[in-house]
Amino acid sequence: MGLFGYDSASERAASMQGSNAREQSRRARERDDINFQRRQEADYERRNWENKKMAFEAEQRRAAREGREPMYASPYEVPDIPTFFQEPEPVRESTGGGIPGWVWLIGAAYLLMMLLGAVMQAIVDTLGTAAVVVFNIISVLLNVGFTLVIAAVVVLTVVWLVKRAKAKGDPELLKAANMWNPLRIGKASWLVAKDLRRERAARRPTQPQEPTY
Repeated sequence: MGLFGYDSASERAASMQGSNAREQSRRARERDDINFQRRQEADYERRNWENKKMAFEAEQRRAAREGREPMYASPYEVPDIPTFFQEPEPVRESTGGGIPGWVWLIGAAYLLMMLLGAVMQAIVDTLGTAAVVVFNIISVLLNVGFTLVIAAVVVLTVVWLVKRAKAKGDPELLKAANMWNPLRIGKASWLVAKDLRRERAARRPTQPQEPTY
């Protein structure tokens, strides 16, 4: 502060320099933010187009294999992937009591198998010792196989839920987590088995038909 309350020239110059430095710093941060946003958008466009092409090609192969018209006529018709700079959609609350439907299905299948086993045991007991031994061996093998299937489903479900919780709305992490979805794995296994069965049937030699006159 100068004489009679007025700022000296040096103080005014220092104040102006400080103000200019703050303004330059603010503009630099804005430029960095804009450049970062542009890089994000460019990366999203690249990944989105790659996803569209892959989804389009996969749908073309699936439609040709199933003998139907494809859902997409071009990659542009494939839905866009969620942008990583959008807010994630809220998770829908379950209205089924918190227990997935496939859990009830597995439980019902297990009870049905136990009921059928009891009925078959009562029938086999009347057929003799050899039949009882064979039936018991088959029952043990079925029980072991069913137990292994249940254990695999439980492990896959736990891993899937843990990975989904860690993803926190990130599209890439959610996509990787869904690879552990037991329903997705079961459907993929069924489709693979169906394709193998169809290929085996196609390779099977057909008997020549006798000409009719």
